Amino acid sequence: MRDFETILINDSEISRRGGKRVNRKETSDSYNLDSNLKNELDTLDLGVSLGHYLSHGEILECRQFPEDRLQQTWFFGKTGTGKSNLFEYAGMQDINQGNGITFIDPHGKTADRILAKIPPNRLNDVVLADFSNTEYLPIINLLNADCNDEAKKTLVVQTLNALISSRMPEGYYGPRGEELMRLRLETIMDPGYPFERSITEVEALSINDAHLGDALKSIKSTRLVEQWNLEKRSRRDSDWDSTIHWFLSKIHEWVSDPTLRFFLGGGKTTIDIEEIIENGKILIVKIPEALVGTSVADFIGSYFVALIKNAIMKRCLKGDEPLRKHYVYIDEFQRFATPDFAVLLAEARKFGCGFILANQNIRQLIRFNLHTGSQDHSLLEAVLGNVGTIACFRVGANDARVIADQFDIDIDSVRHIGRYKAMVRLLFDNRELKPVVVSVPLAPKAQDDTTATQIRKRMVEEGIWRRRDGKEVDTKSAKPKQSQKKKIETVRAQIEGSGTDTGTVQELADMLASMTAPESKTPPAQDKEAKVEPKSQQADSTTSISWDDLSFLEAKRQDVRHKKTQKTSAAQTEKPGGDQPNQPGDKTDGKTGRKGKSRKKA
Repeated sequence: MRDFETILINDSEISRRGGKRVNRKETSDSYNLDSNLKNELDTLDLGVSLGHYLSHGEILECRQFPEDRLQQTWFFGKTGTGKSNLFEYAGMQDINQGNGITFIDPHGKTADRILAKIPPNRLNDVVLADFSNTEYLPIINLLNADCNDEAKKTLVVQTLNALISSRMPEGYYGPRGEELMRLRLETIMDPGYPFERSITEVEALSINDAHLGDALKSIKSTRLVEQWNLEKRSRRDSDWDSTIHWFLSKIHEWVSDPTLRFFLGGGKTTIDIEEIIENGKILIVKIPEALVGTSVADFIGSYFVALIKNAIMKRCLKGDEPLRKHYVYIDEFQRFATPDFAVLLAEARKFGCGFILANQNIRQLIRFNLHTGSQDHSLLEAVLGNVGTIACFRVGANDARVIADQFDIDIDSVRHIGRYKAMVRLLFDNRELKPVVVSVPLAPKAQDDTTATQIRKRMVEEGIWRRRDGKEVDTKSAKPKQSQKKKIETVRAQIEGSGTDTGTVQELADMLASMTAPESKTPPAQDKEAKVEPKSQQADSTTSISWDDLSFLEAKRQDVRHKKTQKTSAAQTEKPGGDQPNQPGDKTDGKTGRKGKSRKKA
């Protein structure tokens, strides 16, 4: 076996493809790259940088170009070695370049870090599916598809059946389960179905005879009615109860778990995967396993992978039309890999989609088949046979042997990789190049979570997130308050711009007082010249605007009176004797500003 080599690509190839040297000299393979080292080409459409490597005393960039990325990418290694950092580092480059990405995170921390660093020009491109939110959730209800489109109905049935089958050991679902599910899904999607189309209806049609009877009276398909009549005759068999219990156990999670029940059937779909991919948007899926549970998290991830597959496969209808590239990042991808995942990896390139996959070890890609009692290597073979670029972080002895064979290098070179470093075999112009050790810069940290807060707020405002309890936001009661506040702000602005026009100020002040007075428990003083002294005990939580406005109003009145007094005094100084100081006994009229001798009463 030949020795490990560090030369990746020569200078002519770097220049031709837009590579760039890093102006820094080193003398050893062991070095820590400054996290502030900025690549000047990150903002260009030249793919993504995976880090930097040392060649002949110079630090060069290891860059993965767009066309090569469509051949799929695989990051793997022990936990804590830097996989998530590389995921974040590459993902942020895609976002800053304006690329469309999907990011599926089964833990949530990396998703939160990316959310906090979304640039301002891409805030409106983000669609967030956050399953840690206890009050709101997005909805992707496949049963709300166009009921008159037979092709879509067939696709929905196939997708949901495939999801159930993928989560069961081979032979534990089979044709009988698929047929029972198909009958119920097609019934729910019939144009005449009288109830709300939801996944919970599958259970209702199976155990509630009255509910089924009402449905059969309304559906338009005679074929479905005949199939239901055939099933009714089968219910006379002694083993029917066991059959229906066996079937319902396959979808128990869908109807019993509150998160899945709402996400799959809480109403109209709020996230359009096809639209996100076609328009180059950013979909971030945060599935905190610790909150929703391992089984639910795995199903949600598999569900999104299946929807992405359907969306990119539909691109075949575009013919020779140029396809906008979309990159799908999936951490712990083996948990979401359905049986047709191998087909997806092989075909995604044709539809302009590149997958960036990550997991911890090779053993996770080998599944034990309970039905046959053997190991299934199909997922591992699909990965090794289809991915173009592999980034291997530090691994154990067993994994090192496999990678050493793949890279054609010594085992020790794989086992002793430092933290935040990976051995990368890069695909370049459809050629597998010699592996190099790459140092991955630390992804920069966000200053605060303001951006993430803005995105979450927009998800609610645009209806992408719906209340878990099914209640709609009460916009009727909210609109008058918002309208009133807007009017108050308008009047305040007019008062500010009115200068010293006493009449205008007084008119606007009266208008402002009339709008704010009803919000306080203690009404404003009747005397317009009286000073308003709001007290904390005089206002409840709804009077903050009222007292603020009244205080502002009084300050404005005092300012106008002061300016008018100055104006009157200035006018008097122009008259003879107008500049004489007040004599003892003189009084000043508070309203007119005129002076006069005080008179004693007779």
